Amino acid sequence: MRESHAHLNVSEFEFDIVAGEIAATLYHVGVPRQEHSEFMAIIESFRSMVVGPAEVPAQARETASV
Repeated sequence: MRESHAHLNVSEFEFDIVAGEIAATLYHVGVPRQEHSEFMAIIESFRSMVVGPAEVPAQARETASV
């Protein structure tokens, strides 16, 4: 999972958006609450493997090098 997503540099925000879309879709198609919760827990378990390292803003990089 890490290797297949590393080049995408997925942010926490982007992961949250996709997770929200998945949750909405499960709701829309009528997945029962228990299964919905279980599936979303699985999605959440992938967060650390999908989300890339946080980018340091350019201004912070410049300040750190001074």
